[in-house]
Amino acid sequence: MCGFVVTTDIDNCGKMMERQQFRGPDAMGMWKDKHIAMAHALLDINGKKQLQPYKTKKNNYLVFNGEMYDTNIQNDTKYLADGLETYGFKFLEWNDWHGSLAWYQPEKKKLVICRDHFGAKPLWVHKKGKNVTVTTSLRSLTDLKENKQVKQGFIVNSLLQGHESPYKDVLKVAPGEYVIFDFNKNTIIFKNLWNSFKIKSNPFNEADFRTRLISNIQKIAYNRQKTGLFLSGGFDSTFALSVVKDMDIDLTVYICAYDKTKGLYHDHHGFREESRLAAQTCKEWGVKHKILVLQQDQIYDYDRRWLNNARFPWSDRNRRVPRYFLCREAAKDGCKVILTGDSADELFSGYLHHHKYWLEGYCKEKLKYYKKAKWFPNIEFSDDKWNNMLISDLLITSEQNILATDQTCGMFGMESRPVYLGQNFVRYCYEFDGMTKFTQRFGWDTGTYKYLLREVMGDMLPTHVKERKKKTGWSSPWDNNHPRVQNEWRIADWQYMTELT
Repeated sequence: MCGFVVTTDIDNCGKMMERQQFRGPDAMGMWKDKHIAMAHALLDINGKKQLQPYKTKKNNYLVFNGEMYDTNIQNDTKYLADGLETYGFKFLEWNDWHGSLAWYQPEKKKLVICRDHFGAKPLWVHKKGKNVTVTTSLRSLTDLKENKQVKQGFIVNSLLQGHESPYKDVLKVAPGEYVIFDFNKNTIIFKNLWNSFKIKSNPFNEADFRTRLISNIQKIAYNRQKTGLFLSGGFDSTFALSVVKDMDIDLTVYICAYDKTKGLYHDHHGFREESRLAAQTCKEWGVKHKILVLQQDQIYDYDRRWLNNARFPWSDRNRRVPRYFLCREAAKDGCKVILTGDSADELFSGYLHHHKYWLEGYCKEKLKYYKKAKWFPNIEFSDDKWNNMLISDLLITSEQNILATDQTCGMFGMESRPVYLGQNFVRYCYEFDGMTKFTQRFGWDTGTYKYLLREVMGDMLPTHVKERKKKTGWSSPWDNNHPRVQNEWRIADWQYMTELT
């Protein structure tokens, strides 16, 4: 996890980079010519100090925030640069990677920027006239001299889909999207890696699924730094822990618990039950863990710190603050990498609303809505409406969650890794019939219980997790999901962000 800025505003590049140096506290590098400046803040994961911007043999320049998982080469930035120069952006279509990048060719005066297929790492663009700024943090943009109006629309829609951002003249690069800026021609071309994401059709095989899932998690999780894993009482993080607990990594599990203060509208026992189940898992498996108790009177202060750094109004404070709280404590312990179970809901059918996907008409109407969006990739799995719907969730709901986690980890100089999201593994998950993910067990709620993890991988889950019927959710309990409270919070978010700019 690193931070970078690429901008035609050469004089302010260094200042913009300083605004997000927390994303890369280990080193800072900068390069510029008379047309463009590139700056990079490094978080050193492998101990090799891979300084950027990276100059290639053909005198091109690369800044990269992320990880390439298909190489044993210590310098994955060099591996990426060599691949881009040899194969072009097709190189990114067959590699497992998480990240965002900017690739500048001075001779052609051409800049190409890109996010991975899932949007695991952030990338924002500010374009006004002929001036362009690309950055991994909105905080860099809010310090520019130009006035950027905070949009009030996100009060209604807490998910910033596709190109949406909280600020005027700023867009978010969509998952899998790469954007080509030709400064000679003054043109911008949008393309998407998903458009070449070819899916074969294969029958589901339990043994093959087990092997691929475990291998995928191991590949993404492996590193030589002190590592944290955020654990709830649910399937996703618990199964991830079942795979990584015996790996050769320095692992500590972090569990968020809550004080017993009652909210105005709700007192959700289920939210507090998550920490009890998570702690029980760690005790049964003998895993080093910490139970951290979040106090209700800490919510407001932590939330304002979150918004001040992220400048990204994701969801509400009940979801933002637990992430902030755990990241803060993990960073104090010296963690550099955080493992999460994000996105398993979108791969294996885990949301309460997935029961609607049984309704053919609902699926078709929802897909029509997404297909109208300019940013939504041209991808469809034949007539498999369930896989089509799940991948739309992957590109919208999942992208928001993992983006928020990255932003939170970045505040404390840590890298987030969603261990289920290997590109090749995701491709494989869409090869078999989507109905497999919705297979039901008699007496259980429709579409809510993750057949593939509960039944196929169930021998790797503790009984108290495997047999639970409902998961409350990974957020704090106070007045959670109360419409009036959430609307008040979003209005307060808008007011606060307006003041920040």
